[in-house]
Amino acid sequence: MVVIEYQIFPMTYDDAKEISSWRYEEYYSIYNIPFFEKIYSPPLYGEVEFYSIFKNEELYGHFRVKNFSNFTLLGLAFKPKYCGQGLGTSNMNLILSFLKEHGVKKIRLNVRDTNARAKKCYINVGFTPVGMEVMNVNNTPTDFMVMEKEL
Repeated sequence: MVVIEYQIFPMTYDDAKEISSWRYEEYYSIYNIPFFEKIYSPPLYGEVEFYSIFKNEELYGHFRVKNFSNFTLLGLAFKPKYCGQGLGTSNMNLILSFLKEHGVKKIRLNVRDTNARAKKCYINVGFTPVGMEVMNVNNTPTDFMVMEKEL
């Protein structure tokens, strides 16, 4: 029997460098990170914003949390070789459990409106659509669905 162990740590400089080397194909290529400084900043005032997820000691994914007065904004990504394998629900539950343990009450995330795979995953773990926003992605206005979940 294989035991899979997941661990979540504040993101390190080396984690960010590795994550910036991940390459997503075609439709998902907008999530390619051109330089690691975009996702790495040392914690200020003790508040960690970027986290790394390890699966059996392999860097497996990452997420960012940004606290606002009435919600926490969540952004996340997983190593390309693990995407599209039906792991979304378990991956989301891992992150949501971590955030709940750390006192987060309400999560908000933005998902590209045409990303049916991600929207389905978020709805499956209890997120509800609450609106739409247009964001600039690679100098192109892009529609995003705003979703929320109470923890």
